[in-house]
Amino acid sequence: TLFPYTTLFRSRGGSGGLILITGGTDKNLDYQILAERINKHRIKTVLLEGSATKKIAPLVNGDLILGRFSDLSSTVREAAASVGSEGVVLFSPASASFEMFQDEFERGEKFKQVVRTLRLRLENLVPLRRMKTL
Repeated sequence: TLFPYTTLFRSRGGSGGLILITGGTDKNLDYQILAERINKHRIKTVLLEGSATKKIAPLVNGDLILGRFSDLSSTVREAAASVGSEGVVLFSPASASFEMFQDEFERGEKFKQVVRTLRLRLENLVPLRRMKTL
């Protein structure tokens, strides 16, 4: 059975909180183990719409799903608004991105662009103490 190993490895809740962005195009993976980890560690999750999301969402406790979004900008904004000041937003889709992007490189560039835009907006509102990156 194939499962999203990298997402499982990275999705550990922390003291400051963790918001997981996941979902997208199904790659014929078993999402049961991922959902069990999300549920066990009470990881708040924001879902990107797609065929994998249709398989992931029913397996995750409803109170842990912060929303389902059809575009990356809205997904990242929701995650950023929901994470605590010491928390982490983890973008680990556990699936492909072909329903939204040409490939993972385009998806990664779009994610960085959205984060940069949000960071600039925040810097104009309040001084940031420290930006964490994984």
